[in-house]
Amino acid sequence: MINLLPQEYKHMVRTWYTLRTLTAVVGVCIVLALLSMILFFPTLFTINSRYMLAQEQIAQLEKSGAVVSPVDIASFTGRTSALVQKLASSVPTPPTAYVTIARNAAPKGVQLFGFTQQPGDVPMLIVSGTADTREQLQGYITTLEQTGGVKMVDSPIGNYINSKNIEFTISIVFTTT
Repeated sequence: MINLLPQEYKHMVRTWYTLRTLTAVVGVCIVLALLSMILFFPTLFTINSRYMLAQEQIAQLEKSGAVVSPVDIASFTGRTSALVQKLASSVPTPPTAYVTIARNAAPKGVQLFGFTQQPGDVPMLIVSGTADTREQLQGYITTLEQTGGVKMVDSPIGNYINSKNIEFTISIVFTTT
């Protein structure tokens, strides 16, 4: 049917077709632009709220003394010196380390069954157990005294009353470093 039209009408139909296609493309672009703007606002709100939360957390860190100033966060030397200071601080030895020292020093014939750590500035462990003979108990105490990290071992004289199957209680004082 289009072949039956005169040349000027054909040109007019092509122009209308081009204009309608162009109108559809522009309309789709406008709709996409409006949708992206509508979706942009929640994203902007989320970014802004997260930024505000981060600012509040930084303020709390500054208040608690973990961060001295915002310059320390940006400064590499400030961060490394803070890290070195935190890593250099002494961490108290856990009680299980003292129990391990006492267990590792026990020779054959000495059975340990009770460990009590005394509170205080100086780490002290009270160990209860049984020994087959006095010599084994004395050997255990000597081994403990020679062990690194042990400052003093206190064994009451009552531990030596029996010569065999001795129930004993000793106090071990550890060094603080």
